Amino acid sequence: MKYPRILLMAGLVALFAFPPSVHALSVNKLVVIKMSGDRGWSVDCTFQREGDDPIEKSARGRGRVVTFAVEKVTGGSCDYVGPSRRGELKISFTDENRPSYCPLAQEAGLCVTRAGVGETGSFDF
Repeated sequence: MKYPRILLMAGLVALFAFPPSVHALSVNKLVVIKMSGDRGWSVDCTFQREGDDPIEKSARGRGRVVTFAVEKVTGGSCDYVGPSRRGELKISFTDENRPSYCPLAQEAGLCVTRAGVGETGSFDF
């Protein structure tokens, strides 16, 4: 009886130490776009959603990190403008269902792009 109890305890420890959600892909089609940088930048995104109306989100740089996280995303696009006076805007992109997909540049294994003063750009996902 000692061994089944040890196996049960080991299984419970493994379950809590490595929950299935850590290893399994999300089925909610969550897309996360994170923006940071100096003041004066702007980002405008449209998220197409499965079986729902599109969602439009806008952010303006005020020296803090802004995050868009939208579920059930089937596609979309973003337009951005770098800071108005100095510094840069950094945008990172993550698609939980397609971890290797990157509509931006790869930088140290991350999906990111940067925009300098007054630089503009856009990307589709």
